[in-house]
Amino acid sequence: MNMVLQLIALEEVVLGMLAYYYSPFLIQSNRRAIDWKHCRYRFYTASVIAIRMFLKSPFGTISFFEQIGRIFVSILEFSRAGK
Repeated sequence: MNMVLQLIALEEVVLGMLAYYYSPFLIQSNRRAIDWKHCRYRFYTASVIAIRMFLKSPFGTISFFEQIGRIFVSILEFSRAGK
């Protein structure tokens, strides 16, 4: 159940970032005049800020490092099984 909620939250984040990136395209009437370099810059800046805020929160730090720990444990279990 918890994994399903995390996937739903991830989908919401991805959709939100795509909407943020393509909002000038949806709003602008002259779509050829869109400066996509500026749009990429603001997208990457927002992504970096969001990741830093996520990692500084207690929930984000704990779940992030728990996931990394689980990945390493699964790799170690595969190496044990291969002996």
